[in-house]
Amino acid sequence: MAMYLGTLEKEYSINQTNDIIDAPLPKIGVGISRTNNPNAIKFKFLVEFGRGTSPMKIEKLATSTEEAKLFISNSHPTATKIVAIEESMTIENQIVQDYESGESLQKLAAKYKKCRRTLKDILLRRNIKIRKATYYQNLPV
Repeated sequence: MAMYLGTLEKEYSINQTNDIIDAPLPKIGVGISRTNNPNAIKFKFLVEFGRGTSPMKIEKLATSTEEAKLFISNSHPTATKIVAIEESMTIENQIVQDYESGESLQKLAAKYKKCRRTLKDILLRRNIKIRKATYYQNLPV
């Protein structure tokens, strides 16, 4: 009798694992933000959850507005309306744009004093060739 129960338990566990494998996977965890993507832009959205609730402002890093909307809809499935407010670039993107337009590292250091990383680290992370890197090597920002 003990062996019979053991075989039933095995059959039950096999059926249970097959049911789990055949079940469709939920979409939880799909909406992770793209903070490691160097081309990511911070998008701001106004998210509404129906009548009687005040709208909520949400910021997401993404490469496009559609991708940011997807991230928000996955993280807030009860949202009834998602409206883009504006696109604002991150400080690192602004630094790279200013540097590529010809601004010197000294002017950038004065302009972006509150940035946590050094200018050299930001530019090297984006694979941008630095002009006069030895002179401005340890220039803090």
